[in-house]
Amino acid sequence: MKIWISIAAMLMATDATAQTVILSGGYFRDIKRFSGDPEMNVLNTDANGLQLGVGTLVVPRVLVTLEFGRSEETSVSRTTSISYLGQPVDIRTLYANRLTTWSALFGLRTAATQRIQLTYLGGVAFFHVSRRITSESQAVFLPSPPPPTSSFTVDNVAGPTVGIDAGIKATDHFAIVFAMRVQALRISADLAGISMRPGVEAQFSF
Repeated sequence: MKIWISIAAMLMATDATAQTVILSGGYFRDIKRFSGDPEMNVLNTDANGLQLGVGTLVVPRVLVTLEFGRSEETSVSRTTSISYLGQPVDIRTLYANRLTTWSALFGLRTAATQRIQLTYLGGVAFFHVSRRITSESQAVFLPSPPPPTSSFTVDNVAGPTVGIDAGIKATDHFAIVFAMRVQALRISADLAGISMRPGVEAQFSF
C-alpha cells in the first residue's frame, strides 16, 4: 500500500501544466511456468488476459506507471484409476487457477526514432493467485456417489517485474505498443514461478 501512495503522490506532485498523462489498454497472453516437474505441475498453463495502465512522465524520458492485469481462469484435468470391488474406477480432478496483478513501474524511454520508441521498465508486482481443485468419481464408486468436492485457495504475494515496450507512433497522441512483461512470484517455500506476458495495447497521451 505504501508504494502505491508514494507513486500516486509523485503523479500529483508533477507540475500540472507540464504533465503528460499516458493511458493504455490491451491484450496479453499469460504464460505461467512454475517450479517442479513440468509434466506434473498443474499450474503450468497459458491464458488470455486484459491489461490497463495509467502513468505520467516525471521528466522528459522517465515515467512512472501503474498497471492492472487480469487473465482468464485456466484449468488442467488429471484422471487417476483405482480398483473398487474388482471394478476399475476413474477419479477425475480439475485444477483451475487465475492470476491477477497490480504493478508499480518506473520506465526509461529512448529517443523516438522514425516513430518507434522503446521503453525499459522495472518495478514491483502484487499478485492475487486463486486456485480451485474439484474432484469427482464415477457412479460405480458408491450406490449413491457424493457430489464433487471442491477446495478454493487464495494467495496474495509480491515480486519483481521487468518489461519492455516498443511503441509505434500513429499520431501525436496515439501509439500502438508491443509489450512484454516478465514477473516472478513465490507462493510458498517450495512453489515459485514466473509469468511472461507478451501483448499489444493502444496507448493515448495528452
